[in-house]
Amino acid sequence: MAAYTFADYRYVSYRLVSVNTAVSPPDTAVHVLDGRAIPGIPDHWLHLTLAVGPGRARGEGRGEREGAWAEVEETYSGGYFVNDTLSLRADPWWKTDIRIGWDGFVGRTRFGPFVGFDNVFNRRYVGSVVINDAGGRYFEPAPGRNVYIGFSLGAGR
Repeated sequence: MAAYTFADYRYVSYRLVSVNTAVSPPDTAVHVLDGRAIPGIPDHWLHLTLAVGPGRARGEGRGEREGAWAEVEETYSGGYFVNDTLSLRADPWWKTDIRIGWDGFVGRTRFGPFVGFDNVFNRRYVGSVVINDAGGRYFEPAPGRNVYIGFSLGAGR
């Protein structure tokens, strides 16, 4: 599975008025932002998933077939601005996730244990941003490498 998005969103007509109250009399500035990129939106976004195991090549969900399975996900985000004046930018990043598991039956109960590894290569990247943050704390870091385990249960076939 693959999904790609190209985004080139821009302001059509936008004026930003800033007032510096630290001086007397207050200083007012008008920034004309027509045609500038809208902050917080990556220009490129790519998500790839490679899945192997019973029924996975045909796009069937978990619990459809019995046996071991594995999935590898790659996600890419292009860089993007974090404020209206385009003075600060989040860097582009790549992230790899891996999941492995087994789907089958224990008696008449459908059972599917799995383990997942997020951010396998422990890359540092921005998970989200606070656009135009007044305190200058724009960036919210994403978690580093982490592991999770789980299982699914179901009745019947």
